[in-house]
Order: sequence, then structure tokens, then C-alpha cells
Amino acid sequence: MKRIIFIILISFAYNNICAQVYNYPVKPGTEAWKKLKSHDDMVNICQIPDNLIQQMNTPDLLETCLKYPLLFDMYAYDNPKIGFDEMSKNFNGFLSLKKRSDAGLIILEGYKRINAESVTTFKSEEDKGGFTMHLSAIEILISNDDILKQLKQTHKKDILKEILRKNHGKEQYKDIFGTLGELTLVYTASKILDTMDDSVWESYKAGNQNAKLFSDRMILSDQGVLINVLLNVQRILNK
Repeated sequence: MKRIIFIILISFAYNNICAQVYNYPVKPGTEAWKKLKSHDDMVNICQIPDNLIQQMNTPDLLETCLKYPLLFDMYAYDNPKIGFDEMSKNFNGFLSLKKRSDAGLIILEGYKRINAESVTTFKSEEDKGGFTMHLSAIEILISNDDILKQLKQTHKKDILKEILRKNHGKEQYKDIFGTLGELTLVYTASKILDTMDDSVWESYKAGNQNAKLFSDRMILSDQGVLINVLLNVQRILNK
């Protein structure tokens, strides 16, 4: 698992040494973690001291968030979108990150550096699962309304291009990424399409309740929605 996090987070590395990345004092698998009596205790002990958050630059804060020991909580709900929202609102790292004015660009640059096909470099099923989970978390994070508001249309098109690249890798290794990997990627695409002022997409959503439900809450009741989202992405990029 440590190797997974290293490979993903190295994508976010800049010229500065990441000396301010928070080292969680209690981690899963340790004796101290096993002694925690409730999930609330786990959430509380993983909070970052306020003074350290203020000192962190945005790349360091992003890395700290991706190392959050309870990141897997996003899979404890009906879908990863709902789970991520619930998980992140209880962690001061994500709450602070969303308020950073440069968070959108930092997340975008990191997302561009991740190669979905590198999942094949991991030998254990646990490590492969960890990689797919972290990639999905980044996709949901970049689709957040507060983050998207920071980005220009050119940046959003960059994300759409990356989504098609990631989709190629996820389709190629669908047995590893599974349905959840597809959902988070296409959901992110739909959220970006919502901000593109595109009449064709808006007309499609207006006449398709399933598409609206998926774009709003990642609830999928029609597989055709996934196909139509990606077709709209390709159409916009080909303009």
C-alpha cells in the first residue's frame, strides 16, 4: 500500500521538498489504531492540527488529503460520490483544500500525470485496489463544484482530454478498475459538461431524467447515460 501512495503522490511532486506533508500519528494496522473504540475516534485522531494546515502549501495539503487514513470510507455508501462527500466533510484537510484558490490547477496537473495503465505494475490485489481507489478519489475531488468554479474553460477541456485517456486505460483493464472506476470517471465528465454552456448537452439532460440523476448524485439507472456522456465529451473536444 505504501508503494501505491508513493507512485500516485509522486505525480503531484513539485520542485519543493514536501517537508510539510502531514505524517498522521496514528495509522491503520498499528496497535494504537486498534485501540480506538469507535469510528468517531478514528475521524477525530486523523484531523490535521489547524496551525499545520495554515502552514501547508496546496500541493502538500493535497498529498496529505490523499494519504488520509479513512479515505476508504468513500466506498462505505451507496456510491463513491455520496461516500466521498460524507467522508470529506468530516475531515478538515479536504475542507481546507476546497477553499484554496489554486486547488483546481494543482489537482488538474496531478491528474494529468497519472497513467491509469500503470495499475498493471502492482502485483497484489490489495495494491491494485488501492491504486484504483486513489484515482477515483482524485476524479471525484476535481468534479467538486468549488473546485470547478476555479477553472477556466480551457482547463476544463484539459480535464475532458485526460478523462478520455484515463477511460482508455480503465477500459483496457476493466477487470481491475471495475464498475466503480467507470462511474467516477464518467461522473466527472458529466459534471464538467454541466459547466460548458453546451446547448446539445443541456437539451439531452433536460429530456433525460436518468442523465440528470447521474450528473447530480452518480445514481445510474441507465447504462446508455455513460455512453452518451463520453460521446458528448468527444463532440465538444472535436469542435
